[in-house]
Amino acid sequence: LFYKGTGTTGKITINNLILNQGLISHGNGSGDWFNLYGNINVVGDSILYPKQGPIHLYSAIHGSAQLTIQASDNNSAFKIWIRSSNNTYTGNIINNGRLETAAGSNLNFVIGANGVNNYISNGSLGTQQHSIFGGDFVFDLTGASTTVGDSWAIIRTVASSTYWPETFNVAGFADMGDNTWQKAASGVIYEFSEATGNLTVLIPEPATLVL
Repeated sequence: LFYKGTGTTGKITINNLILNQGLISHGNGSGDWFNLYGNINVVGDSILYPKQGPIHLYSAIHGSAQLTIQASDNNSAFKIWIRSSNNTYTGNIINNGRLETAAGSNLNFVIGANGVNNYISNGSLGTQQHSIFGGDFVFDLTGASTTVGDSWAIIRTVASSTYWPETFNVAGFADMGDNTWQKAASGVIYEFSEATGNLTVLIPEPATLVL
């Protein structure tokens, strides 16, 4: 899907866009925004390419195959924006370019045995690799290990180019005020750290155990 529209307010709606080893690309001017609405189902590893301008994904993203974000033509405004709050997508995202999740949007992570989860990482291609997480993280802990010390690398991007705006939130977790988020579940504490990008199982405090 190769975008050649003009301006910032136009939109394209595709109710059931299936990406099966597909490509979404921006190929017009730097002042033109590609605003995509509807639903995207990622069934095969696919590519998002904000080559010549930003791509705003208002579409709800579904599926579990891998998405790779390609580096743009080296403009800081050329990025992939995730804007939907109705995403169910649980695949890996490889960011070789620029990614930003808007306030109120969501990304989903399925947590399993120790170290088993989907994640966001940088690839080996491109030098931009800029990640801004302003939306919500949603952790599915249904099958998560409860062994103290187990952990999951959720965000594997370069720390120096990874940012956490004040709008960032972990759904159902308490903000501890020190860039960590905690939730009591299944007799343990799960903690997510913005500094490390990891989710970890902690020993609960005695008072928490009683509660």
